[in-house]
Amino acid sequence: MEHCRENGTDGMMRLWRECFGDDEAYVREYLQKWRPLGKSFVREADGETVSAADVHMFNSCGIDVAYIFGVMTDRRYRGAGLASSLVSEILRSTRRDGCCLAMLIAGDDNLAEWYRGFGFSSRFAEPATLVSPDGSFDFGTGCSEMNKLQYRITDVPRYLAIYSARINPAPSGFCVTDPVIEENNGVFSVAGGKVVRCTHKGAGQQVTVSQLADLCPPGLSHFSYVGRRG
Repeated sequence: MEHCRENGTDGMMRLWRECFGDDEAYVREYLQKWRPLGKSFVREADGETVSAADVHMFNSCGIDVAYIFGVMTDRRYRGAGLASSLVSEILRSTRRDGCCLAMLIAGDDNLAEWYRGFGFSSRFAEPATLVSPDGSFDFGTGCSEMNKLQYRITDVPRYLAIYSARINPAPSGFCVTDPVIEENNGVFSVAGGKVVRCTHKGAGQQVTVSQLADLCPPGLSHFSYVGRRG
């Protein structure tokens, strides 16, 4: 992970426009005004940034959600697992930072399926609005109908406690498998807003962390931008 560097703006501009095709004014505004402090994850080769992604914080219904934005890789380095390593690192970092839920917007169905391999939910049908506090910057796709979120539970016991207590009664227990975050693997008993890790592996409904996000959707809306966090 690296902080945004002033002398790296031109390289990021090139990479962003190559991957997303956005106009220079939009990209420059993002890099200079909105790129998060201390939450820009990059991979470098030969002194260049060749893969990158950022994390922004939004809040909905009192729940902080880490929004993964701008996952991109230089076409010369695609297929080397750079984006995969970035997404995995971000998810683990999100959990360490105390945030139990992440989200992103995939550009198409193929990408959405790719993200499911990292434990993200299916795409939700209801589009979301993700903008800066003054409404001047859109963190979505630029097309509101395409802003269909995928969620990723990064801290299973904490999320289940929130879900059970504030959103909906959760089923009594889950046996969860998570390919990215080791701490999420296990059997969790849910009752009265409290979650207990069990030792009996045969108990509970067996689900992947991706299936768990589909079974227990967060039901969030009206996202507000928390800010750039270092």
